[in-house]
Amino acid sequence: MELEQMKDIWSDMSSRLDRQQEVTDQLILKLAHERSSSRLGRIIMAESIGIVLTSVFMILLLLRFHQLTNWLTISGGIFTILIFAISILMGWRIVRQAKSINLATRSYQQTLADFNALKKTLGRYKRLSIRINLVMPFFLIPVVFQLALGKDILQDFASYGWGLLLTGLIAPAMLYLIIRFYRRNMSEVGKAIETIED
Repeated sequence: MELEQMKDIWSDMSSRLDRQQEVTDQLILKLAHERSSSRLGRIIMAESIGIVLTSVFMILLLLRFHQLTNWLTISGGIFTILIFAISILMGWRIVRQAKSINLATRSYQQTLADFNALKKTLGRYKRLSIRINLVMPFFLIPVVFQLALGKDILQDFASYGWGLLLTGLIAPAMLYLIIRFYRRNMSEVGKAIETIED
């Protein structure tokens, strides 16, 4: 076999390996993109549902605000509207940041920066949610009792106590499940991003 033939064969094998590597890289990128998009889609869907429900509750509260009759329900209504507004804004921010993560169209560095920004926002949101869940029942329960049941909590402190106790039992479990949902999905997105780094 002549030297030129060997060079041609070697060059042909090298180009085949390069093409095969390129196809493999594209397949890895596609799979990573699908995996991250699926998990981000869950986060986007959960946040979107939360935004819609919170908006509906806020509108209902605003429409019925005039039915709040004492200092406890009025201050509770104002605080609740404020928390709903903050939740809606944070939800929009999370959705916008989650939608910006795209392995197929952005560079690895940009994807990683977008992912870390979302992670930071979710961490801030988690800390805020924990604090809000500690105080929210004290303000929300009087409003719910007044608007939904027609009861004045100031006249029925026993019901207020039972409402706080029930909320104290349910809210931590709900918060734990929500945090777990976000942590698990973000972990999967992080793993998908790591696969394209390798």
